[in-house]
Parts: sequence; C-alpha cells; structure tokens
Amino acid sequence: MLYRKLGGSGLEVSVIGIGALHFGSLLDERQSIELINRSLERGVNFIDTAPMYGHSLSEEIVGNALAGRRQGYLVGTKVGLVPLINDEGNFGVRPARLIKSEISKSVESSLRRLRTDYIDLLQLHSFDETTEPAETLQALDELVRSGKVRYVGVSNYDYEQLKTMVAANLSGNFPRICAIQSHYNILERRLEDNVLPFCQRHDISIICYRALGRGVFTNKYSKGMPPPPVSRAATSSRVRRHLNDANFGALEVLNAFLTTRSIASVAALSIRWLLSRPSVATMVLGMRDVGQLADNLRALEYPLSEEDLAELDAMLLASGYLADIKLNPETFLEV
Repeated sequence: MLYRKLGGSGLEVSVIGIGALHFGSLLDERQSIELINRSLERGVNFIDTAPMYGHSLSEEIVGNALAGRRQGYLVGTKVGLVPLINDEGNFGVRPARLIKSEISKSVESSLRRLRTDYIDLLQLHSFDETTEPAETLQALDELVRSGKVRYVGVSNYDYEQLKTMVAANLSGNFPRICAIQSHYNILERRLEDNVLPFCQRHDISIICYRALGRGVFTNKYSKGMPPPPVSRAATSSRVRRHLNDANFGALEVLNAFLTTRSIASVAALSIRWLLSRPSVATMVLGMRDVGQLADNLRALEYPLSEEDLAELDAMLLASGYLADIKLNPETFLEV
C-alpha cells in the first residue's frame, strides 16, 4: 500500500480508501464488514462515510467494524446533509444549516453511531449560503479544541465556495481546511480549471470519488447491451445515464491505449492516472466485494511514466472526448 499526507494535516492516508456510500443499502452489514476487514488487512487505513449514507446505517456499520480497534485507522464523515423520509416513504436528504447547533448535533450523532469519541476528518458536505463562513469555522474550531474532531475539510465545493471558505479560514484563527472531496477522474477534469491549482497553492489535498466513472471504467458494461443484473446500473437510472455513446467511445480509446502497455485494465489505468495528478492524496472506491478490492489494489503495481501520460492525453484529445487538457501539471501553480 502507498500512503500520502492529507494536505496540511498530520494524517497519512492510504491512496485507496473505502467508500462507504453503499453500506446499509446495496451491501448489508455482513458484506460491508467483510469488505472492511479485508481492506484493512491489505493496508487500507481510510474509511469515508456520512450520515446520509445508507440512511445513517453506513456510520453504524463502520462503527461496528472498528469496535475495539479504532486506533490506527482513519475515519472521515460529514455534516451538512441530513437523511430523511419523504411523504411517500422514500429515502432522501435535506441540507442543514452549518451553524453551531446543527453541526454539534450532527457530530454527536455521528460519534454515537461510529462508536468512537473522535472523528479524524470532518467534511462540510454542502455549502451553506445562509450562514457566514466564520460562524461555521468557529463551530468547527470548538470541535477541534474539544478533541472530537481532528481535522476538517469540505466536499463538493466549487471554486468560488472553496475560495470563500479558505479566505474566512485565513482571516481568523480557525482550523485549516486540509482536503476537498470531489468528482475527479480520467474524463471528468473540470477540477483542473481552478480548484486543483487553488488546492496546490493552499496545501489542500483532493479526495477523489467516482474514480471509475460510476463503473464505466470497469469494462463490465457494453454498448447496446443491458447492464448485468448485479450491477448498479441495473437498478439506478443515475448510473445508466453514464452508459452513453461518449463514454463508450472514450472507453474504446482507453482500451486501445492499453494494447501497448502492461497495465491490466482500464480500471487500473484510471486509478494510476489519478495518483499521477498533483494534490491527489486518495480516492474512495465504492467496492462491492473482495474481488473488486483485489482488482483495485492491483492497480498499484502499474506505474505510468510522463511519456505514458502525454500519449494518453494526446489520444483522448485527438478522439474528441476531451476539449482541453493542461498537459503540463507545473502550469497549475501559475493560476
């Protein structure tokens, strides 16, 4: 396993983390804990969850899995989105105001479900336009000082939101934002316009999700064919939207690139590509079983050279599946 420092924090995170989004929903507790156990045995030390995942069951499962062995593993959870059941009985979420009372209530509930007395990384799950950033940061500062939270970050913030929060952070004696969790992969590169260079400048690490393009990069879906019955696309319209001509066309380019390389799969290529990007510390992968875990960890065996990266970008550009790519990562620092 490889480990990287998480921004300006004191945390060293495994470059592959456990995404607990589907614990308590697609995976039951037994399956989830089995996956956690096998991951920890292989050196994974970071688990990412949230109150809304599995309608709060995800945090409970993570807490049960780590009971009696909490130290040595890093748990990240979030505040800002609250699980609810609508009038039709369907699960959903609502945004919560990022004020002291709401943050404190959410953290206390998370600590209880996680069966722990501290959270390693607490992320703001959504931006609150109704609350002054300084008020939110003051609440986080009190949690850090109390020992209930070690470090803080944000999730799904765009450039302006991240900039606003960091400016407020720098203007007061508040805990530093050390990480941002964002949608980032070999085809989804909007982060590179401004968020990524901003993160480089302020020592903020990126935690990537959808690293495998909602399963598109696993090669388990085929153009013109129904998704496999056990796949997420079989039951999720949001996933099926990604099974489009553009993504399948890009997948052909990625597979063509692999014909002259020793890399085992597009999934392995996607993971190694992310690890080549500046400021990326880790990625949270929504694995369903130990087979997927083994496949993902195998990606660490396949390094990519600068020549590989340049050729891959050139192929994607020539095929028209990416409109613009900053080929030289050093130019990020100039933004």
